[in-house]
Amino acid sequence: MDLDTMLAGAAPARQVSLDGPDSPAAVSLYRRITAQPPAAAPARRRGRFAVPALTAAAVAGASATVALALIPGSPPRIPAPRRILTPPPPRSSARRR
Repeated sequence: MDLDTMLAGAAPARQVSLDGPDSPAAVSLYRRITAQPPAAAPARRRGRFAVPALTAAAVAGASATVALALIPGSPPRIPAPRRILTPPPPRSSARRR
């Protein structure tokens, strides 16, 4: 069986007749697609909740830091010692034979 024949046989709209490109329905659809979109509504201001949200996050972070610092038995945060890199020893000027 040919693939085109199988697809044509399975097409659900094969008995539906389509209007031509110059039909009133096609012209109306074309005008709706190509028409200018209506003017957009003014954008809503979204920054209304930004300041309270940032304040709440800062308060929560500060309180968590204080709570963790006050827990008995927690080790203090001491930075690890830095490794000091020393230069290699100078080479002797005598050549080895």
